[in-house]
Amino acid sequence: MNFSTGRDERMAVLVCGRVAEENVTLPCHHRLGLLEQGSLDIEWLLHISETVQKAVITYSGGRVYDDLNEEQKGRVSFTSNFLAGDASLQIISLQSSDAGKYICKVKNAGQYEWARITLKVVEKPSKPKCWLEGEMLEGKELSLQCRSASGTAPISYRWQRISEEDERAEHLPPNSRVNAQNIGMIAGAVCGVVVGLSLLFLVVRLTIRRKEKKRYEEEEAPNEIREDAEAPKAHLVKPSSSSSGSRSSRSGSSSTRSTANSASRSQRTLSTEATPHLTPPQYSQRQQDRREEPKKMDYRMGAVMVPAQSRAFQTV
Repeated sequence: MNFSTGRDERMAVLVCGRVAEENVTLPCHHRLGLLEQGSLDIEWLLHISETVQKAVITYSGGRVYDDLNEEQKGRVSFTSNFLAGDASLQIISLQSSDAGKYICKVKNAGQYEWARITLKVVEKPSKPKCWLEGEMLEGKELSLQCRSASGTAPISYRWQRISEEDERAEHLPPNSRVNAQNIGMIAGAVCGVVVGLSLLFLVVRLTIRRKEKKRYEEEEAPNEIREDAEAPKAHLVKPSSSSSGSRSSRSGSSSTRSTANSASRSQRTLSTEATPHLTPPQYSQRQQDRREEPKKMDYRMGAVMVPAQSRAFQTV
């Protein structure tokens, strides 16, 4: 029960709260009963509006009148000591219609005392009645309505969706709407968020890999081993051409010799032609050795070693 009081010598204000179907006592105390009891008047009024008041119970001329209000008939009464100074009002089986402002007036021998009390009755909502509005078809709107016939406003409703598989309850707002269009929008929003997060993750991943690759190249650059350019190939002179040139030079230089030497040379030539199965000249073996020598060239530091001429060509 909540009370807020303000009192002077002749007035008291009280706020009282109760639950429906309970009993309540609205206090009203006076000191006018010590005077002439024949002129004592006690009256309880229910203030409905500024101009309308309804009598609840009264005491006048030594008699109690408790059937003045049809809605409260048989449920209101005075306490036992109302003549001695306790004119409190008792209401049993509270109803929501009992809520309002009550005024207690006590009059005796030209003196007045009164009290004002505000009664608030909270009524438990009745079992709600629910029904469907709309067609239960895919793509159609369906409204679930629920309302209680009685109860103190405001009444708060809570919706729950229970799964048939695991019987888990899902809470829904009181005015929630679920239809095919909303489901499509929700699914599209979820897909968009997933795609966006995937693209963001891919961009971050590629950026990290690119930085790692660049750092790896910077670390490996000083350790690279570079090969020198290939040395130019050596042009070897065939022994036949060299020997013929040498012969021509020797013949030119010996042209001034005597004819006796030419005669002996011709005889030497005839003897050579007469024996074709003799051992080939020595320079042919040197020619083969000369062809194998380029494999032993030194390519270090880009230098090229040219094979030396055979002894046969060094002698003129």
